[in-house]
Amino acid sequence: MIKKQIQARADSEGLWTASFIGIESNQQFILHQDSLEIYFYPYEVGPYAAGFRMFKVPFTEIRDLIDIQGEFWAAIQEQ
Repeated sequence: MIKKQIQARADSEGLWTASFIGIESNQQFILHQDSLEIYFYPYEVGPYAAGFRMFKVPFTEIRDLIDIQGEFWAAIQEQ
């Protein structure tokens, strides 16, 4: 999902498609009620001048990976 977004935005934002290998265990992210937003530091997927790059992943796209019966999911939905 993230790789596709990087490829789609590569030309317009100067992103480096070859530098993305995958999501790390310590990857920075922000949780929203309807999505997961993963972000990368400057130089990770683009030049420093591009700043932090953020990519939104709607929960609908990863629903099969989410424990919707768990407390964590319930806490996100209460925001």
